[in-house]
Amino acid sequence: MASRSSIAKITDHLYLCGASAITHQRLVRHGITHIINSTNDVPTIQVPGIQSIRVHVDDHPRARLDVHFDRVADEISHIASIGGKVVVHCAVGVSRSATLCIVYLMKQHKMTLVMAHDYVRGRRPIIRPNCGFWKQLIDYERKLFGRTTVKMINSVAGPIPDVYKEFFQDVEEDIALADASATTDENIRLSQIHQNIEPFYDMSVSQAVDYYHLGTFDLGDFLLTDFKDENVEPERFTAPFKMRI
Repeated sequence: MASRSSIAKITDHLYLCGASAITHQRLVRHGITHIINSTNDVPTIQVPGIQSIRVHVDDHPRARLDVHFDRVADEISHIASIGGKVVVHCAVGVSRSATLCIVYLMKQHKMTLVMAHDYVRGRRPIIRPNCGFWKQLIDYERKLFGRTTVKMINSVAGPIPDVYKEFFQDVEEDIALADASATTDENIRLSQIHQNIEPFYDMSVSQAVDYYHLGTFDLGDFLLTDFKDENVEPERFTAPFKMRI
């Protein structure tokens, strides 16, 4: 699986990563000429000869990233046309920046949404746009092509894109197995998880942990991505069942 600290090459002119991967040495190594920072609060590294573009947006399902879709796709296309190379990053290179790379491939390379997602995920397997961004991507695909190749479906986590259906089937199987063997106390915790997974989309990691008092609860890189409080220790996240990524 790709590291959060690596830079993924999407096309000859487009790269994708998280903020921790943005170093002077890596930028020079990849020949980067432009940086698109798609966060509200991560500082943009200043490197002589490299231009920076800021897209102010939070990684939240209700954030309107779609208002930037055309501008960012056109800017990436322009950079490619003059022989430049651009890296798009957010906090961890999973949700916001991945969404913008998908948008570029849809608009400029005429890929369907499912094709663009699979293409980007093939080069950076940890991408997981949040479900609000998926809804915006679906609307954007309809705007571009008059049809959609992805739809939202119901799951244990609320509405999700159908490209994640197989993953959540595994989750449901894990929950069922845990239910069958759980003690009374474990069943109480599982009941909380069953009833309250959806609000995780609206919470930071630490808020979710503190709210449910789960101690160490592993949601993996799927539900809680590009979260603001990245200082939360990974060891805090385990569960009576394990979500497979």
